[in-house]
Amino acid sequence: MNSPPTHPTPAIRSGLFVSDLHLFSPRSDAAHIPQQLAHVNAADQCLVLGGDIFDFRWSIRGSHELTLVAAIHWLEELLANTGDAHIRFLPGNHDCHPEFLARLAELSQLEPRFDYSEHQLQHGDALFLHGDVLDARGSLAKYRAKFHHEEPQTNVKHRMYDLAVGIRLHKLVPLLRHRPEVTSRRLRLLIEALHLATPATFKRVFFGHTHAPVFGHQSQSVRYHNPGAALKHMRSFPQPFEFDNPVSIGDSSPVARLSES
Repeated sequence: MNSPPTHPTPAIRSGLFVSDLHLFSPRSDAAHIPQQLAHVNAADQCLVLGGDIFDFRWSIRGSHELTLVAAIHWLEELLANTGDAHIRFLPGNHDCHPEFLARLAELSQLEPRFDYSEHQLQHGDALFLHGDVLDARGSLAKYRAKFHHEEPQTNVKHRMYDLAVGIRLHKLVPLLRHRPEVTSRRLRLLIEALHLATPATFKRVFFGHTHAPVFGHQSQSVRYHNPGAALKHMRSFPQPFEFDNPVSIGDSSPVARLSES
């Protein structure tokens, strides 16, 4: 039996982190984002997709299967439009369905420039994660299981969500709930408690989930970055990162124990 192909480990000098596009949701406002991402196209660059890129919970593609197909097609198009750059996918709570993760694994075997990690990545001094550990209460597996939707949401639920968007409630709540200093400190404690990384190994954290932008806020010698969300009446600010010396983008971070919780 043929062994799966092995991909050389690339060295990266710079890249871009983006999350929370919520594609396929009627509230997504991410049509312009692929043009921004296409600027990451060199062999020494990496595009980190930090979760909730797709929204299986609120998808209006008609069925779960059609959403799966559309998500993989979007990733294939992104690969085609980003030259020699490397793409790393971190699922969030809205795009962590086990069947989708299986298709990500298939794509990673076919495409040397693509790979994914279920929980976090650490490249040099930069730690990347979706950030839903903030709401998981110690068990990310149980929290994410609540989002494994395969049936379309009802029209009533969509209308209720639209009402919240119409009065900007979806924008106000994250800004009040996730103030940079409070959220940064909570996130650091969770990273340490869940053994996602050793504090001494990272100086930058890139995360999503909260929909509240953070532009390099410093807390306890670590800088935090959050690109916000590409939803109606909100904005996404993809966060660039650079390294003084090239770093390997192999998944060198410690194995997360979240799935065992």
